[in-house]
Amino acid sequence: RYRVAEDRGATLGILMPNGAIEPFTCGLEDRPVVGDEVSIDEPARTIREIVSRVSWIARVRPNGSPQYVAANVSAGFVVTSGEAREFSPRRVARYLIALRAGRVDPVIVLNKCDGGTDASQPMDALRAVAGGAPVLPVSALDGTNCDALQPYLQSDATVALCGSSGVGKSTLLNRLLGYNA
Repeated sequence: RYRVAEDRGATLGILMPNGAIEPFTCGLEDRPVVGDEVSIDEPARTIREIVSRVSWIARVRPNGSPQYVAANVSAGFVVTSGEAREFSPRRVARYLIALRAGRVDPVIVLNKCDGGTDASQPMDALRAVAGGAPVLPVSALDGTNCDALQPYLQSDATVALCGSSGVGKSTLLNRLLGYNA
């Protein structure tokens, strides 16, 4: 079994045992997505089959069928910010529905909780829609409370970051990878 690590358009990047990501083509009717486990024909550089998905993230096409975006995701970080122009508990609730529909464990991450920020109101509003999902206040910029995310970042975990533009997903990713913002 091999894992799809990148979607390069005409080819898919497959994670090889040596850690390299190599291009393979796919002639299957259903195209794999990032996170899928696949079997390959290495000499022919083709994907032979997709292993059944354990979990997935999908959006619904106009005809009602799923359009898979990622597969075999262990946790979905729904990243939001308490800033007025970015904060929407209803939007967070829609992400939670989509993640749960694909058997992905959601974690709500309230970003931009810097030293002088009062996060009590946004935290209360997020807890009201969380349906039991953890709600964690962090600051990706200065690292405050980012250690609370560590239980979801084990070596065998696959985590997806979801959220609107401007909430700090890239900054959080860089922080988690050890690159200080």
